[in-house]
Amino acid sequence: MPLTFPGGRHDGTSIPPDTSGAVGPAHVFNPLNNNVWYFDRNGAKLFDLPLDSFWTGLLQKTYNAFDPRTVYDHGRQRFIFVSVADAREPSSAVLVAASKGADPTQDWFGHAIAVDEAAQGPIWFDYPSVGFSDDKVTVQVNLFRRDNNAFAGSTVYVFDKNSLYSGQPVLQRFVLTNQGGTQVPVTTYDASMRDQLLVSRWTGNSDGAGYLVVYRVSGSVAGGLATLSRVGFINSGSQIWDSFPPGDLAPQLGIVQKVDVGDDRILGACLRNSTLYCSQAVMLPAGGATRSACQWWEIDTNTWQVSQLGRIDDASGANFYAFPTIAANREGDVLLGFAQFSASTHPSASFAIKKSGGALQGPHVFAPGRATYFETFSGTKNRWGDYSATMVDPDDLSFWTVQEFADMPANTWATMWARISPPGTV
Repeated sequence: MPLTFPGGRHDGTSIPPDTSGAVGPAHVFNPLNNNVWYFDRNGAKLFDLPLDSFWTGLLQKTYNAFDPRTVYDHGRQRFIFVSVADAREPSSAVLVAASKGADPTQDWFGHAIAVDEAAQGPIWFDYPSVGFSDDKVTVQVNLFRRDNNAFAGSTVYVFDKNSLYSGQPVLQRFVLTNQGGTQVPVTTYDASMRDQLLVSRWTGNSDGAGYLVVYRVSGSVAGGLATLSRVGFINSGSQIWDSFPPGDLAPQLGIVQKVDVGDDRILGACLRNSTLYCSQAVMLPAGGATRSACQWWEIDTNTWQVSQLGRIDDASGANFYAFPTIAANREGDVLLGFAQFSASTHPSASFAIKKSGGALQGPHVFAPGRATYFETFSGTKNRWGDYSATMVDPDDLSFWTVQEFADMPANTWATMWARISPPGTV
């Protein structure tokens, strides 16, 4: 059985939580849209503070922060933490922090990146993604116009890792137009890999196949010589799907209101032993989706061929799966963490594990939903997500995932952590 313990939870201030987290050798760091939560590795809560307070205290400026994302750099023993701030305001900014060591309760270096209207237009920043390679830390953000909230492209910020970790960040910026958004920087565990890969879904192809698109940042950021190029498109072959659901899709026990399952953007990506692993939700069947499933890719980066394209799917339509994130350990074992829905259960948290060369085992529900959930906040969707977090432990064998589930009383989200050891490991 996995070790499980409660993470941060709903306090009435924010929908959805935007579930994020990272694990170091002694601490569990769990930033959500409401608060930043700190635990020890056994689940004892150390303290929490409002998300805005974290950034205001670090940067000495008041921010309305949201969309937290974090990863832990095993090789350099640093937490990397990003958010965006001030939606639809000229003061919109990307907020980037790096811990000064392996303890996230101690000091951090912080940096704020303002909108550059000459290069990006009158936009605001949304939905950051973060990853790293041997010498780079990369943050991607989607851009939306302030006047009409229309999508306006994407920007990739690439930091020289040494300078970011010393508090004097050197970075390069790449503004992408007409190439979609959410180009997810890969969390890179191959120690000698200096290139930063980014991966995104790609839609609108005439042949009906599903695609990913992969980008590469190469060269020295410290010397101002880094370049961003497109590696190419990865074809799913016969696997096809719809990118968007027809409204709220996932059923739940007790009420007729269904739950939003997001879309098919990439939610998790990591590189291990030259294999690129990434995960997304997909809507099935293609051409008239009635259910959601979790899909993961394993791509050989030496040949750019898909070695495996798998799904967690219930063809009967009884169980719906969404918001998957993925990690791979040094042995090539893989864990996926995700949300699970059905008409006979409350919204729950699950994982599935695959030993290297073996079959997927799961889904395993580790946080059963406890009540109904219906919260539209300021919109019309019954918002869930928008993402989750799955990672490798610093021992590089066991895994952690943090997922959202419906808690009591009704209309309360909460998060749960699980530590999972692959079968055959201690």
